[in-house]
Amino acid sequence: MLFTSSSRALALLVVSFSACLALDASQIVIVILSQENAHHADLAQKLKIGVLEQAAKLKKIPHIYIVPRDLNYIGGWTVIPLLPQLKLLHSGTALWFFFCEDLTVINLNNLVNGLSKYNPKKSLWMGYAQVDQEPSIIHHFAFAENPKSFKYPLFRAGFAMTSVFLNKLPVVGSEVRSEFSIDPSHELAMYFGVNSPLRNESILFCGKKGRGCGSYPSAQAPCAPPLAKEELYFAVKTCEKYHDTRVPFVQRTWGADAKYLEFFSDVHNKSIPTTGVGINNTERGHCAKTMKILKLSLLRISNHYRHVRWVILTDDDTILGVERLLSLLACFQTDAVVGERYGYKVRGPGMGYNYPTGGGGIAFGVDTLADIVQSCHCPAKDSPDDMILGMCLSSLGIPLIHSPLFHQARPADYADSYLQVERPISFHKHWNIDPLTVYQKWFTDHDHKFAHNEL
Repeated sequence: MLFTSSSRALALLVVSFSACLALDASQIVIVILSQENAHHADLAQKLKIGVLEQAAKLKKIPHIYIVPRDLNYIGGWTVIPLLPQLKLLHSGTALWFFFCEDLTVINLNNLVNGLSKYNPKKSLWMGYAQVDQEPSIIHHFAFAENPKSFKYPLFRAGFAMTSVFLNKLPVVGSEVRSEFSIDPSHELAMYFGVNSPLRNESILFCGKKGRGCGSYPSAQAPCAPPLAKEELYFAVKTCEKYHDTRVPFVQRTWGADAKYLEFFSDVHNKSIPTTGVGINNTERGHCAKTMKILKLSLLRISNHYRHVRWVILTDDDTILGVERLLSLLACFQTDAVVGERYGYKVRGPGMGYNYPTGGGGIAFGVDTLADIVQSCHCPAKDSPDDMILGMCLSSLGIPLIHSPLFHQARPADYADSYLQVERPISFHKHWNIDPLTVYQKWFTDHDHKFAHNEL
């Protein structure tokens, strides 16, 4: 039988295409990013069971890891420390590595069929691409001249990379960048480098449920019943400089929806009123002041508010929704601390630690406060309070639960797709924004309704 050059080319194309379609679920490693607490462990296990039930129908079973249960690294949530171990375990057998969160929805059949369309022998990584609309402080103002030029994945939508791509990655720790982990998705894309850009495949890795999606985000279902307002005590950190500007904003917006709220300042002001903590204000750090506030908060709930379950520490320029806190904190036991997690030296080997960043608010379960007040000490009064807390929580074995609903920065510092996954609980800073507009847009659906001319 004679073949023309065109028919031979067509035959090779068919063979190549067939090779791509040969992918099955057993050639995919699935990594579920979760947390070491009962609520998130349950979410991750349910997701794993659901995937295995789908795999049974396909008669091919993927290898599934739950992080940190199966791959226990301090900075496993950043993905980067997981890569060398995954390479060691599976680079010779797996064709694809798929990463998601415990609130990601996975359609395994769609995922397998979608990945089958790509050549696994190529160096590829793909997901739902996000970009910054303007230079962002949480990304250290990277690509300031053109922030939309750099793509990074929405973790909850899922993302995937070929084994070939994984094998070509640099040794973890060889990159010279910040020792802080703030936004793991952006930092992962930076680690891969601008010469290995994320491929946007939003039809397979979807921003919301849709036909053909291999994975897409879901929001956390409210935990029932929600807490009562009497179970939250708000400790607001302020100073004399902001008594006439920031404090009135809190009082007339979210503070009006709080049952118990106390302002702690460097000076006593009976007209607000504020409680003087007896510590002079510092330009940064505020460690001594924070520890004194926690000590006074423990006294308040011990002497007067014994039904309080959570102490919420905020700044005077924190913007938040009280009602949403009631639903979120109902999901957790009071032996933990809940907030937005940052990390210090957690992406590589060493003695790094995670810590709760303070601007978006930190929720302290009442069962943690006595140990914190007794055991956590400041090297200096202006030491960074959130980092000292992180080190202390680690030494005490107190769980730090991350919630992406707390935000250390302004709405403009986050990708729109990230903020749309589920309703935020907080933002931070009044810099270059109208805080009232932020509050109206993001939080007035449930919280206290106020008159615009009051502020």
